[in-house]
This record gives sequence, structure tokens and C-alpha cells, in this order.
Amino acid sequence: MKKRIISIFLVAIFCLTLFGCTAQPPKKKSDDKIDIVCTSFPIYDWVNEIIGKNADLFNVSLLARNGDIHNFQPAAADMVKIHVADLLVCIGGVSEQWIDDVVKYRGIRTLRLFDSVSEGEKLTADGGHNHDADHEGHSDNEYDEHIWLSLRLAERMVNAICDEISILDKPGEETYRKNADEYIKKLKALDAEYKKAATESENKTIIFADRFPFLYLTQDYGVECVAAFPGCSTDTNASFETVARLSEKAKELGKKTVLVLENSDRTVASAVIGASGNRDIQIAVMDSCQSIAPKSVQDAETKKIQGKDLADGADYIEIMTKNLDAFKEALD
Repeated sequence: MKKRIISIFLVAIFCLTLFGCTAQPPKKKSDDKIDIVCTSFPIYDWVNEIIGKNADLFNVSLLARNGDIHNFQPAAADMVKIHVADLLVCIGGVSEQWIDDVVKYRGIRTLRLFDSVSEGEKLTADGGHNHDADHEGHSDNEYDEHIWLSLRLAERMVNAICDEISILDKPGEETYRKNADEYIKKLKALDAEYKKAATESENKTIIFADRFPFLYLTQDYGVECVAAFPGCSTDTNASFETVARLSEKAKELGKKTVLVLENSDRTVASAVIGASGNRDIQIAVMDSCQSIAPKSVQDAETKKIQGKDLADGADYIEIMTKNLDAFKEALD
């Protein structure tokens, strides 16, 4: 929370400095390309999939060079990119509160993908739904923001992005819709594989010895998760009670695999395995699609390479397909 407050404060100061009454706003670039700014890797990948062979008509950039919206704080160059953008596409959750001040001040066209999720579908970190139609007493800041990890919500977000791109380039609308439809077929096929894995599992519980951003995904398939920490908690030091809880559950369910995130040091997982008394338990990784290598993204933009060439060849579909393998192991 403190980091977010500092980030919002810095953005406000920067806006006043860069775009104040006496300052001249940054000018548009000399080319006539459509500028789209994305705040996270999945969005960047989806945009590139939708524009496809029309990539030469666009400048698509990714703000968070490591793809992690949680730790991102915009620099001056980022603010200029946003200012000249024809479209800013963001998740719109708690980690991106700073965007509100920027777009309010400059009137920037913005697509918040969190708006594509209905109030009844939004989940809190403890797995609860919002059943209050008036949303009274709640704000988006209280909800888990990792909506991109639900393949079903991803379909909706791809459609929303396609609609916006089609508005920006009306002549290409048919192409963008075709590309989006083809991509959604892939999402649906992968969703069916996840559903099959969960349906065929006798024990619909996974153990996550780490932070747990996959709440929307597990809810889609009726899978319970026993996790060390909720969401993307900043807490990474598991208490004795937490380790004991996870290890006891692993023993109770006869688990062969525990899960961690892509950037985990595996300390908690190792402690859980040790406490379980079963050294044969394996550790599998599920990737949150956030920590994309900075160099890969920079090279991709420099060479005008599109989404599938990011992160040493990985794209959203590929990452989520690899996650399926880990998901199956964890269900066993």
C-alpha cells in the first residue's frame, strides 16, 4: 500500500511538472501509426495477436519492462508514451491506481480490462465473490486483480481489445475480428483441457507453497487451493503454522507435487516438503505471466518482433499450456 501511495504521489507531481499550465505537452511523433500502450505482458501479447499482419500500422509498447504491474513505477519516458498514445490498455486493478490520475488529467483514451468483469464475478483474495449488485462497501481495490489468468475472462478481454482497435482502424476491423476469433478458439481449446483435467481428478485440491495469483483460474474449474499467502502478498516468510498447515494437507491428500511461482526461491516449498516427511514430493512451477525478462521485451520492440517472440519464444498461450502440465501434476 505504501508503494502505491508513493507511486500515485510521484505521478501527480510529474503530471503537474510535465503538463502544467506553462509547460508544452509532448508532441505527437512524426509517423502516422496508431500508438497503443500496454501495462502488462498478457495485454501486449493479445494486442499483437489481434493486429497480426497489420503490425506496420501500429506502435505497440509495453510499459512494465519486466511485465510485473505490482512493482512498476512509471518513469518520465513512460509518462510521455502514455500522453501521446491513441489507446492505453491496462488491467485497472489495485496495482494500477496511478493510471487514474494520469488519464483524468489528460483525457487519454483508456481501456480498463477489469471493467469487463461483472461485479458478481470479481473475487476477493480469500476467494469470496461480490454478491451485492450495488457493490456497496466494496471497491475494485479490494478485489484480486489477476483476471488475465482466467482463460474464460481472457476471451472477454481479447474481444474488448479487438473492439477498441477496430474503432482506431475501421478499415482493418474485419481483419482484427478474424484474428481475435481465431485466437479465442485457442483459448477455448485450452480452457477445455483445464476443465478436463479438473473433472478427471479425484482430488480437486492443489497446494501452492507460495503467493497465489491463480484464484480466478481455480474458481473456473471448481478446484480448491491451499496456499501459503493470498494473491500477490508482499509477505514471503511463512510462519511455522503456515508450513504445518500445508504439509499436513499434503500428507492428508497424498500429494506428489506442490506448486510455486516462476520467481520463487522455493524456500517455503522445501520447508513444506521437509515437514511432510515425504521427500519424494516434487516442486512444479506455474507462471503468472508477469515476470517477462526486460531484455527480451526491449529486443522485441527494437526489432519490431511481435508477441510470440517475447521472453525467449514464449507467449500467453504457451505459458498457460505449460501451466496446464503443472496444474495436472498438482491435482494428482
